[in-house]
Amino acid sequence: MNKGLVYFFLVVYSGIWGFSFVGTTAALKILSPMEVLAARWTLGALILVALAAVRIIKVDFRGKPVKAMLLCGFAQPVVYGITETYGIAMTTASESAIIIALTPVLVMIIQTLFMGAKIDKVAKFAIVIAFAGVLCTVVFAEGFSLGGEALGYVILFITAFSSSLFLISSHNLSDRFTTFERTLLMAVEGSIVFNIIVLLQKGSFDYVRVCFTDAGTFWSIMFLGVGCTFICYVFCNLCLSELPVHIVATVQDNLVTIVGAISGIMMDGDPWGVHTVVGLLFMVIGVVLVNRPEKS
Repeated sequence: MNKGLVYFFLVVYSGIWGFSFVGTTAALKILSPMEVLAARWTLGALILVALAAVRIIKVDFRGKPVKAMLLCGFAQPVVYGITETYGIAMTTASESAIIIALTPVLVMIIQTLFMGAKIDKVAKFAIVIAFAGVLCTVVFAEGFSLGGEALGYVILFITAFSSSLFLISSHNLSDRFTTFERTLLMAVEGSIVFNIIVLLQKGSFDYVRVCFTDAGTFWSIMFLGVGCTFICYVFCNLCLSELPVHIVATVQDNLVTIVGAISGIMMDGDPWGVHTVVGLLFMVIGVVLVNRPEKS
């Protein structure tokens, strides 16, 4: 596939994820966190299953390592979704932003130390400077605090670690599964697990009724299910098929942070200052450097 088109998809899905807080915040006004996860992943799964049923997309799992792909899906969305939800609840917004932003760093560590991957020095520097940008944006922000529970830090580290495992696993399995096969399996798995949790917590699937009777919730879940789940994960898995993992992780995480910060300032009036500009600039530099053409 044309690399320019791949990078276009990478920027598009990262941008959509950057606005995901809008839909999530609106949906959480009525639904619980697990109901939001169940609703968005069920909608995403239904779309993919329907497309496969009418043969708009082709899927064939015969002779393929389905268990390995299910483990990949267990890392994300299952473990990622659950730990992010409870980790954020046990820490401050500042702390959660910093720890989750460790994902590209963890990808680099796992690949170089345990998988023998070679990442050049400039790319490593790019990943570090991008993370420094996140630190600058968050640490110097008004209201920054380190008042979370120790268990919350551990849970959020698991969030970042599970995201790293998903990115690496999806990339490694891209030669055995198509983009749609990987996305379909993880969506169905997420839908099943999150609905089981909702049933255990609530005793019913009343969130389905709410989604169809409350207009605000309906459109929020439509955005999260169609945009942030179906479209974004198809694009994400496609990019992981075509690009090195550390590039996808760095561009994705930093663009999500950049878009989220800018949209928060413009839409919600979030406070900002010189530290915000410097931090975002560091993130942009990191994204540009990690994507520079390597010398042959």
